Amino acid sequence: MKKPLMLTTLALAVAACSVNRDESAVGVPAPAEKTVVENRKAEAEVAYGAKAQQQSLAQKRQLATAPVADYASSQLVRHPHRPHIAHIVEERDTYQGTVDNPVKSTAGDPLSTFSVDVDTASFSVVRRYLNEGRMPPEDAVRTEEIINALRYEPLSGLSAAQPLGLETRIMQTPWNAKTRLLQVRLNAWEPEQAQLPDSNYVFLIDVSGSMQGEDRIGLLKRAFSVMLGKLKPTDTVSLVTYASGSRTVLEPTPAKDRHAILQALQGLTAGGSTHASDGIQRAYQLARRAFIEGGNNRVILATDGDVNVGLRGEALVDMIERQRDQGIYLTVLGVGKGNYMDAQLEPLANKGDGNYYYLDSFREARRVLVSGLKGTAYTLAKDVKLQVEFNPAVVAEYRLIGYNNRQLAHADFNNDAKDAGDIGAGHNVTALYEITLTDSQYRFVDERRYSSETRTSGNHKELALVKLRYKSPQGGASVRRDQVVYRRALEHLQPTTPAVLAAGFAEKLRRSPHLAGFDWEKLQVLTRELDLRQDEMTDLKRMVDSAAVLQGGIAG
Repeated sequence: MKKPLMLTTLALAVAACSVNRDESAVGVPAPAEKTVVENRKAEAEVAYGAKAQQQSLAQKRQLATAPVADYASSQLVRHPHRPHIAHIVEERDTYQGTVDNPVKSTAGDPLSTFSVDVDTASFSVVRRYLNEGRMPPEDAVRTEEIINALRYEPLSGLSAAQPLGLETRIMQTPWNAKTRLLQVRLNAWEPEQAQLPDSNYVFLIDVSGSMQGEDRIGLLKRAFSVMLGKLKPTDTVSLVTYASGSRTVLEPTPAKDRHAILQALQGLTAGGSTHASDGIQRAYQLARRAFIEGGNNRVILATDGDVNVGLRGEALVDMIERQRDQGIYLTVLGVGKGNYMDAQLEPLANKGDGNYYYLDSFREARRVLVSGLKGTAYTLAKDVKLQVEFNPAVVAEYRLIGYNNRQLAHADFNNDAKDAGDIGAGHNVTALYEITLTDSQYRFVDERRYSSETRTSGNHKELALVKLRYKSPQGGASVRRDQVVYRRALEHLQPTTPAVLAAGFAEKLRRSPHLAGFDWEKLQVLTRELDLRQDEMTDLKRMVDSAAVLQGGIAG
């Protein structure tokens, strides 16, 4: 059981969104130009002031000698020999702090065990900050989510009988010539639409007063409307809202009755306080009533932050876990800014065996709910765990980059009762280890003079053993697969992947001491060496360039 979640009250803030031409295809009108202008004006006044909003990245370059402000905590990060900055913008977004994984001695602890994670909310949150000309708070950066937001080429040979593929590669470390990177990638099979089971969706939407605006309730209405075009006629949709109370807006309705569902969505308005005594209970009750045996049963919670649903702490966690164990999963969609409770929402999705996304724009909403619907909505493997055993005869030290709050006890790997992460159809999960080799003089940490640890002189042909364990979506006993990483891979290093760029970017944002000598300009050089033509990878390049400008680097 994880620590209880404490839920608090939500305040008003507004986040930007974009409108896509696909909206017209579902009969949902785009907001009037005047409304958009008014909302954007309010956003500027509430979030960080009209003057700050008007600053361009070019003007930011001129402020390279100014200190960096942490806009989320209103703290000023001072740098030596830099003048004081008078204007600090207060914002109350909350992010759960994590501590980076330490460097471990292979002789003392050769095992690394963690639960997989396919959430991508952090990528969108960081993009939103940088698009506004601001550096994100360090706690908003979850390295694995930056990495896993990128799309990678699917592995071959995947099928219903073999739903997960496993790939490893060894690469040079861009930020440290004396170390190497081990990349471990999982790829889930993506079935055709006809091969997917029927779905039972319950949309649980926060309609409190803070949800007013086209970037919040308006964005969700358009996103869910476009999502309908991807559903099977035999799928079922229900709609529950909560504000000062909860309400069933739409009873379980076949997806083929698109007009009725669209009408229910278009009628949503925001207003009132954020307190629904039975909102999430009502959503689960509807999901249970329309439950599909052997199907995909899922509640999709959409909110701008605080999940004040009557239940709190251990009671809320117990209910979500109980429903998960009975086959009803929880996916969380976040919108908005200013008092965004990321620290509350991410653990909820983890408990509900669902994914956690942050929708910073309509384009991101389409990626999650339309083009990426299979991965968002259909679990292909559950309780997925990875354990890497390093050979102390070859690897002296290692550190896992990211997955800071996903660590498991080594004994949990073989314990089928231990809950872990899930992978949706077509999803990729990538982990990176920075390793030092025994035949290198370099060490992260000096070896102990009086250590009782003895290094094995045995197998020098193997670098590591990667162990994967997972269950089918229906549960039951887990399946285990092992794959050896051979030492000879060190002789033929493979090209750097975009995952390495994503990891370096996230580590720089988190001010990792391991990248202290690797400046933003070098990271920009890496973006030019990689093939970054896909949307998320193109976004990543722009984000690197924006962060380099804000930190006084050189734009690419």
